[in-house]
Amino acid sequence: MVKNIEIKNFLTFDYLKIDPLKRINLIGGKNNSGKTSLLEILLIYISQGESNVMNTVLNNRGQWESGMNDPYRRLMHDNIKEQPAIAKINALTLIYDENERSQLSWNGNQKELNINTNRHLTEKYFTYIPSNTDTLKLARLWDKIVFTDDEEEIIGLIQKIAFEKIDRIHISNNSVIAKINDKRVDIKTLGEGVSRILFIMTYLVSAKGKYFIIDEFENGLHYTVQEQLWDVIFEYAEKWNIQVFATTHSRDTIKSFKYACSKFEKDGKVDAQYIRLQKSRAGQFEAITYDNERLLQSLDLNLEIR
Repeated sequence: MVKNIEIKNFLTFDYLKIDPLKRINLIGGKNNSGKTSLLEILLIYISQGESNVMNTVLNNRGQWESGMNDPYRRLMHDNIKEQPAIAKINALTLIYDENERSQLSWNGNQKELNINTNRHLTEKYFTYIPSNTDTLKLARLWDKIVFTDDEEEIIGLIQKIAFEKIDRIHISNNSVIAKINDKRVDIKTLGEGVSRILFIMTYLVSAKGKYFIIDEFENGLHYTVQEQLWDVIFEYAEKWNIQVFATTHSRDTIKSFKYACSKFEKDGKVDAQYIRLQKSRAGQFEAITYDNERLLQSLDLNLEIR
């Protein structure tokens, strides 16, 4: 697990430190507070700076152009004035010199940067659900799950949380079809929430022993199912040794997360926390962490914690 993170001059952040990180971490904050940037930084760090991950982050941010000679300066904070420019995420260091190619190191050991690798994430280190989901990738993950115990577990969880009449699911590149009472039904007709739950369950199963990262957790989910969904994530993150990072800007999501924290609390402790990203009065990024007790007090007092 990632136990803490210290960021210097990467993406949105000139500096940010979060210590500790827990098994399950829900990240909130106002618009432009750096929530998605933090997830992207985690992707880069967890992969130890793998080129296809860095290239994908650049591409997703609209900062990748065909034929670029050295795009990695664009991963650094805009306000770096020193040359060479240096950015760090814990033991990962990126150095950019306008007269030389960018250099990357992990624990002081040089790593290769390859601008020609593909710009598609694999499940080698993590599963990642961005704010805009991709049925093509879901189909690829489902192919690895179909006809296994995991398929039965996912369908059982969907039946429990969202739609009890689903018997089977078939996923192609362009559509998701459910079998209901021996009839084929496009899952879109069951509502956006069922599709979203399928995405989350499939990506969670595919993250066994790794990391599950999701941007804008609440997308497509009615608040009434979110508490049940958090219950599943808490249970299976422990069962399958998964570390979870999710972002939100929804108070309902924070409340349902808090309820799950209370349910899974043991001896007054739970391996989960809410993290609020914000700027200090001095204009510096900072992370305010809330354990279950502090989160409960803040919600009861109706304090603004999003």
